[in-house]
Amino acid sequence: MFEDFADIHVYIEVMRGGTLAAAAEKLDRTAASVGRRIRAIEKKAGAQLFTRKGRRLLPTREGELIFEFARRIAEELEGAEAQLKHLAGPSSGHLRITAPVLLGQAVFSKLVPEFMADNPECILFTNLTNRAIDLEEEGYDIALQIGATHRESLTSEYLGTLETGIYTAARGTWSYCADFRHPSELVGLPVMQFSNDDHHADILRLNGPREVAMEVGVRELIVSTDTQTLISAVHNELGLAVLPTFAGHPGVYTGELKRVLPDWYVARESVSIVLPTRRLIRPVVRAFLNFIHKRVGSAMLKVDL
Repeated sequence: MFEDFADIHVYIEVMRGGTLAAAAEKLDRTAASVGRRIRAIEKKAGAQLFTRKGRRLLPTREGELIFEFARRIAEELEGAEAQLKHLAGPSSGHLRITAPVLLGQAVFSKLVPEFMADNPECILFTNLTNRAIDLEEEGYDIALQIGATHRESLTSEYLGTLETGIYTAARGTWSYCADFRHPSELVGLPVMQFSNDDHHADILRLNGPREVAMEVGVRELIVSTDTQTLISAVHNELGLAVLPTFAGHPGVYTGELKRVLPDWYVARESVSIVLPTRRLIRPVVRAFLNFIHKRVGSAMLKVDL
């Protein structure tokens, strides 16, 4: 249906521009030549790919299907061309990345400036959101994900392990809790939980050495997905807080917080880099993957991003 790569570009620009004139301007061609190529593509496809409404070209269902194939082919050919150049210097091009809000803040705030300093020609877009993202549909190159992915259209690369533990203020009412040696000492204490589920927040589930697990009854106080709210409450001596280690450890490093029962954890989850399986990995994407694998490992996620 497409005679060459130029036909693919013509079709894509007509879809994006919505008119022959807009596509012609983008391609530096005449509207008549663009129209001829579209008619030739439709003839070879054996289907009407656009309906005409004045000057506007509206894609039919078949036209939208062909566009998805054309877009993927264009991306893969451009990626192959870029890889064959064997660029020795910094990577360039657009890079679109998404991640859950808290994880993205912890990782990107420290690593993005460093990556951009090494790759100044890269144009980076990051979107931090807790909603489900369709990488292919929304045009993202990479996603950071907590937990495993089971979609065949996505490739997952293990990055590290994310742990949540219990923290207390280093000074004040609850600082003595840092000396606890067993979870039973937590019974009845006010514990603020990092969670999006406020059911059974009066029960703290802990995992310890040699795969020992136990539940402890605590006083329910605050349940939040905002780590700063929980840390502020700890500093105001409201009680203890369950926090991801990337949120709690900076306070330990500065001497403001202490880890309670450091050999015990509340949860551990894998963190992965996810990318579309059928999309050729462009040099700028590969550069970011190599960079983040070097800078973020299991130990770093568990201690300090």
